[in-house]
Amino acid sequence: MGLAPGDPMRIENRSEIRAPVERVYDALTDLDTLPRLIPDIQEAHVAHVRHGLVGTRLDLTTREGRHTQGEIKQCLPRRSLVLEDARGIREELNLHGRPDGRTELVEVLTLPDTLAADGFEEEARTRFQQLVHDIEAGR
Repeated sequence: MGLAPGDPMRIENRSEIRAPVERVYDALTDLDTLPRLIPDIQEAHVAHVRHGLVGTRLDLTTREGRHTQGEIKQCLPRRSLVLEDARGIREELNLHGRPDGRTELVEVLTLPDTLAADGFEEEARTRFQQLVHDIEAGR
């Protein structure tokens, strides 16, 4: 069953990472990592950094060479990070520390219906898996 016109597409990815929540959070909030979080983004540059990261703006270039803007909307230390871009893509990352030292990372990606058919789901899953691998490898 497809999306009704105007309905956003929601993609959820989840993984348990073999790293403590502090290391996962630090990796996610590293300004060099942010471009890897949003599907379809080929290149990103920090346009304006805000203390605490909320309000930090990014200049983004899509894989088709289009330019857009992104912004960190929420950042709760060791708990969550929310990014949005001007196209209406919303990236929510939630972290849950485990007693065994691992971290559950849950990504919820919301796409407007106009972008939902552009291969974003497969790219989002691939990027998420690569992000988990890089965090576990300490990159």
